[in-house]
Amino acid sequence: MDIKSFQKGNRRKPTMIKFQRINTILAGLVFISILLFPQFKVVESLPYFQFIDVLIPLIGLVLFLQRKTIVDSKFYLWVIAFGLIIIISNLINYENNHSRDYFEVYKLFKYGIVVVLFSTINFETFFKYLVKPVFLVLVGVNLIHYFNVFNFNEVIKEYYNGGIHIDLFGLDSKGNVGTKRMLGLAGNPNINSIVFLFFLTLFFPLKNSSRSTISWFVVALFMLFLCQSRTGILALAAIVVYVFVSQQSLYKYYTLLGIIAVTFLLSFLLSQNSYLNTIFDKDLLKNNSMMGRYEVWKHLAAMIIEKPIFGYGGYKQYFYERNLHAESQYILVAWRYGIVGLIVFLGMIFQPVILALKNKKTIISLYLILFTICIGVCSITNAPLADRTISVLFGIIIGFFLKQKLTINNE
Repeated sequence: MDIKSFQKGNRRKPTMIKFQRINTILAGLVFISILLFPQFKVVESLPYFQFIDVLIPLIGLVLFLQRKTIVDSKFYLWVIAFGLIIIISNLINYENNHSRDYFEVYKLFKYGIVVVLFSTINFETFFKYLVKPVFLVLVGVNLIHYFNVFNFNEVIKEYYNGGIHIDLFGLDSKGNVGTKRMLGLAGNPNINSIVFLFFLTLFFPLKNSSRSTISWFVVALFMLFLCQSRTGILALAAIVVYVFVSQQSLYKYYTLLGIIAVTFLLSFLLSQNSYLNTIFDKDLLKNNSMMGRYEVWKHLAAMIIEKPIFGYGGYKQYFYERNLHAESQYILVAWRYGIVGLIVFLGMIFQPVILALKNKKTIISLYLILFTICIGVCSITNAPLADRTISVLFGIIIGFFLKQKLTINNE
């Protein structure tokens, strides 16, 4: 190395350190805001915004200034390809689509920006100073909601999209005392369960985990059970099965199963309801919830056959007018953007985890694998990545994985 190159490298170091601090601050604001801040409307005709939407232009500028240090990955090609398919599908179906349907492109852009941002920061620092404190705040807020301390549920209904879920909180469909399914600031028990699955994967006990680490895991597990989400419980079961089959060097299996069983029992004693019992119901497919989903899937599948290549575009109005919910990420994507769109979407979601499986001994790879399993399972009967909070959380994990992959390649 010549003297000029050495001097140039030394001049870059203070700049890189400065950007590292700025990136960490922005990442912290993103993480805190998506989990704790309410959404808001700027103009009535536009969709709701989150605080992260205010940050996006600044994040984009900061990342552009350090573009030469950004992690290069084929993952971004999948994101771009899916964005192009959304645009093509909307243009093909221009007569059915409105300007708000193009917000799906913006949501995808935001998802990509989040991945890039978190691929520039240190995971250990973020985990120590942000993940644990935010988790504790989230647990506290959720318990205040669960017991409706200070009539807090009115706040969730008004500012956190609680809506009908709050109106029916602790009641059955007939208005009688029934199941308490913890909605949290997500305003939805299924989405809230995925939020706690995110933390659960980060606290998943390793072979030599301390009692403190196991305690964090138990708290996340307890909160998951209070959400009373069947899909969330099935996702938990799926990651436990993965751990068993892959023979990861994790906590002893019987100890892990014992912890899960005891935590479930404690949550059951607190909630005293039988909603989760439907998981073990031999007539599960005759359950009203599943029957409703089946009818919607059957209806949308018939429409997919009519337009199999590029689908119907965003076409949100179709669902609004009929008060429909796709109740499946895979069916929703296939309906909107056709089989082509579904293939690219699956590539975008599973390409990082395929890389992680090739190098699954690292801790970030394990986190990505476990959370992708959660997303994959929940996507069968819900649309988690249509939720802006869950899509950002998924982007955070992928960003940390890409950072780790770059570090390993440079060693």
